[in-house]
Amino acid sequence: MSALSAFLLLPAALLLDRLLGEPPARIHPVCGMGALAAAAERLFRRGPDGARMTLAGLAACLAVVLPVGLLAALPVRLAEEMLGGAAAWSVCVVVVSLCLAPRCLDEHARRVALPLEQGDLEAARRAVSMLVGRDPQQLDAHGVARACVESVGENLTDGILSTLFWAATGLLLAGLPGAAALAACHRAANVLDAMWGKLNESYRCFGTAAARLDDVLNWCPARLALPCIVLAAALLHATWNSIVKGGSNKLFESSMNALGGGLGALAILPFLPAPAPESWGLLALSCCFHLTYYICISQAYDKVDLSMGYTIMRGCAPMITALALLLLGNHISLTGWGGVLLLCLGILTLTLEHVHKGARAADILICLRTSLVIAGYTLADGYGARASGNGVSYTCWIFFLNIFPIHAYVLWRHGGTYISYLRKRAATGLFGGLCGLGSYGIALWAMTLAPIALVAALRETSVIFGMLLAVIFLHERLSRSRIMAILIVMGGAMLIRLG
Repeated sequence: MSALSAFLLLPAALLLDRLLGEPPARIHPVCGMGALAAAAERLFRRGPDGARMTLAGLAACLAVVLPVGLLAALPVRLAEEMLGGAAAWSVCVVVVSLCLAPRCLDEHARRVALPLEQGDLEAARRAVSMLVGRDPQQLDAHGVARACVESVGENLTDGILSTLFWAATGLLLAGLPGAAALAACHRAANVLDAMWGKLNESYRCFGTAAARLDDVLNWCPARLALPCIVLAAALLHATWNSIVKGGSNKLFESSMNALGGGLGALAILPFLPAPAPESWGLLALSCCFHLTYYICISQAYDKVDLSMGYTIMRGCAPMITALALLLLGNHISLTGWGGVLLLCLGILTLTLEHVHKGARAADILICLRTSLVIAGYTLADGYGARASGNGVSYTCWIFFLNIFPIHAYVLWRHGGTYISYLRKRAATGLFGGLCGLGSYGIALWAMTLAPIALVAALRETSVIFGMLLAVIFLHERLSRSRIMAILIVMGGAMLIRLG
């Protein structure tokens, strides 16, 4: 199995669920798990409550979860043996998709939200009763909305993130059959918890194992959910940079990235309020910085490898931003100064390696210039988002407005050449733009749930993803000194963010 296939497995499963949703109940594997659980309960749940009943509950769990895992892995293994890797990958995508429930969860939440918007409290109560285990009849509109949000939050882990976690774990341990098996095992455990894990008088002993098994399987994913989402944002950011680097014309790739991100933002803008007039000047300033950024990043990737250029550009930007804030009267902690020193050491190591291989030190200056521009739009956007009154709206307007200056510049300089290039590479370029928009949007959302410094620090792992993408897709060779320098730069950037 190729690295690209492994990388695309989970996104493909999510996309398939989004497109097709849940199959009919009569053929849904989850209903089959429920029928198997009912049979196991009839077989094992006999006699009075006590230790023996608790052990019987454990045996019943194993009698359901293990066969489900084997049955899920079997078609993937057969497809692998008889039809090859592509068929096995496709079957695995279907199996993992059937174990996920994002579209179903979205539909249930909308059934609650719509009547609330229309003022139909009784309909909203009936809809939310399908999501929660308590009686919603005494809840007011605020209580119904809160119950829906809490249930969606819980099911986000149970029905999506944990399943993806165990599918990824299975993929790493045993390939495609392992991904299908562990995804199905987690889903089966979730079903058992729903059926037996109530721990009421009927299931006080028999349901203990089911409840604890579900807790154990969700413990790690629940705590890693937010960091993993932020890491996904870092991966998306590194992805669009690798797309720019991989294109034959870096300036055109940067322009298409701006176009993709802008069109994605345009789809969201009608649902957001306009930024406050106080932020318009900073919006214009940010657009100027971004125009310069697209030109600079294309020039940098013309001169240096992705692993080096991306590391320097993303690593130095926090340092320059921190020093600029210092000049503006802000304080830098001892941790922040430690990060600055680490960054300097990492950049020096990368520069020396670059020069040692016969390249020009001036190429490093191009990357540093790009970092300076990144720091510029970071400061402009930071103050602009505060002045706008709505950070999400401000961000989307930036992405949308960025379409125009870079395309005016590219069309003025290259005209029809760019149009011809766009026709050939439009899908890839637009995908890169959506990756950029998604990366920023995810990070912004995460900052509403976790400390901003922590989220910002985790985003700096993008340099690691940049290094991996450079090796996997661009076939760059990394020396030990470069790997060490990249890790030092990442550590320094994290310390600055945390400090």
